[in-house]
Amino acid sequence: MVEEEDIDHVGRNLPGHDLGFASCRRGEVGRHWHKDAEIEVVSRNTDWSTYCGECKWSRQPVDLRELAELEEKAKTLLPSWQTNLRFVLFSRSGFKPELKDREDGKRVILVDLEDLYGTKPKGKPR
Repeated sequence: MVEEEDIDHVGRNLPGHDLGFASCRRGEVGRHWHKDAEIEVVSRNTDWSTYCGECKWSRQPVDLRELAELEEKAKTLLPSWQTNLRFVLFSRSGFKPELKDREDGKRVILVDLEDLYGTKPKGKPR
């Protein structure tokens, strides 16, 4: 489960990534549920941008399908939250090349273990 303190830590301490979580409006960060759609982390920021994030703890690199699913889930947000959308994917096992090609550091942000911990983990992820 993602806690608000974890989001704040990542938003403030991830070198090279402006996730915007550190500038989110008080009380406007958390999970989003709508029928069968769930977004793990959603934040509405002071600049009125909306960040939607998902954490993937798989042994396989994340692919474009995961981004497409997150973009689809974002359509269930309130209309006022659907402007200036940004998508953040966190992955234990990295990202497939076609997804890396979509990362622009603004609308699509990809975060792997090396980004989080400053070094590549040794050995295979468990």
